[in-house]
Amino acid sequence: MKVNSSLIAECNIDTLFARIITKSLPLHVQGSVVQKPFMENPNKKLIGFIDRDKKGFEYFKDFELTNDFGCIQIRKHSTRAHFAIIAVPAMETAIQTLIHENNLDVANYSLPREIQGFIRICKSPSPKNEANLKTLFNNLLQKDDRLKQIRAMIVEHFPD
Repeated sequence: MKVNSSLIAECNIDTLFARIITKSLPLHVQGSVVQKPFMENPNKKLIGFIDRDKKGFEYFKDFELTNDFGCIQIRKHSTRAHFAIIAVPAMETAIQTLIHENNLDVANYSLPREIQGFIRICKSPSPKNEANLKTLFNNLLQKDDRLKQIRAMIVEHFPD
């Protein structure tokens, strides 16, 4: 799968989440430099998948809030075609919230129920755990209307 440089993700779990929701491979950018592609490409359509708890978030705090789903927000730059899907406070906890609200059990995906174990797997998933996370994310996408809205927004603004 070829990297889609219009999609930027800051960590392993954000990258996996972006892959599932967009059906594309995002550019993986570690941590606080996530804002760099946005600053270097003011005229390019970009969408970032980031956690609100990171140092690089400062660049995105002035984006206008377009949708607030509690654990996930959609923000847009006021003058550029730059969007941010922001996990509040981080993707691992946002996913845990979505799991709970959609009455899913992570044990059915061979993933740990306790948050620290889940976070540990999300930080550096093995191929087996990555496959389990993909299945979980696909099931969440089928069940959760907020994720369907996020996908629809991405398709609308980033059709290819």
